[in-house]
Amino acid sequence: MEQLRLGVLLAVASVSTAVVHLGLRWWTRNGELAPQLPLLLAGLLLVMGAVVLFLAHRVRSFVRGKRDMEPIAAARVVALTASAAYVGAIGAGVALGFGLLTIGYLDAPAPREAALIAGVTLVAAIACTIAGVIGQRWCRVPEDRERGNSGPPNRPPAAG
Repeated sequence: MEQLRLGVLLAVASVSTAVVHLGLRWWTRNGELAPQLPLLLAGLLLVMGAVVLFLAHRVRSFVRGKRDMEPIAAARVVALTASAAYVGAIGAGVALGFGLLTIGYLDAPAPREAALIAGVTLVAAIACTIAGVIGQRWCRVPEDRERGNSGPPNRPPAAG
């Protein structure tokens, strides 16, 4: 699996920010109240980041030979780390889109509370993204210098 790129994650966050912000502006211009960003989202993003780090640490131990694990399970954890990074980037964009909507109205209590929730969600989303990136780096298999590939050192040759 390819290594996550910071530029792609920033692009995902930027696009989701623009889409959410423009959608919310359109919604409020038609006379509707802006929906509330649930605080539960921040909690779920933090839990996802913690689970990803826990599982990636297990894969790291497997790669270092300290723990037994099915290789397919390790591959699934690698996919989960990438998913967590992308979900965190999208969550950061959503939180930023909600936060940008409330910036001009911080004098009133309701928009101030919405901005606070958006800020907490933004921090949780960034933490989830960082957990995904760190987890993917922990799951990396070191190069096999003798054969020039990145597989387990004593892997049998492929049948063909």
